[in-house]
Amino acid sequence: MAEKEQELKMTEMSELERENQRLDSCLARRGSAGAYISTRLERLQALMNGNRQQIRLRLERENTRLERVLEQIEAYSPLAVLRRGYTLVRHTDGSPVTKKEKLSPGTKLRLQFADGSVPVQVLEEREDE
Repeated sequence: MAEKEQELKMTEMSELERENQRLDSCLARRGSAGAYISTRLERLQALMNGNRQQIRLRLERENTRLERVLEQIEAYSPLAVLRRGYTLVRHTDGSPVTKKEKLSPGTKLRLQFADGSVPVQVLEEREDE
């Protein structure tokens, strides 16, 4: 009977050793998986931070470009031209006068300035001097 008990104990110890080895193997794999996940998470965070920076830089560039376009539009706007000292000559219906040949003495017009308009009337025709 002692021999059987001895054999049973040996079998139990052998099984315990195998279970310990399996447990050690699982823990090692878990550690490897944890390190892998941690590494991938760090890489993902780095990519996200890089993408945020790229997006921020792109928005800044596009904002600067948009400001330049708006400045150009403003420079060509009729009101900006008027603010520089020019006037716009209009017929009484509001349409612009583009040629002097269409004017004759007595024609009523409006001079548009940056700060408003005034009525005027053609007094005489003159040739270009």
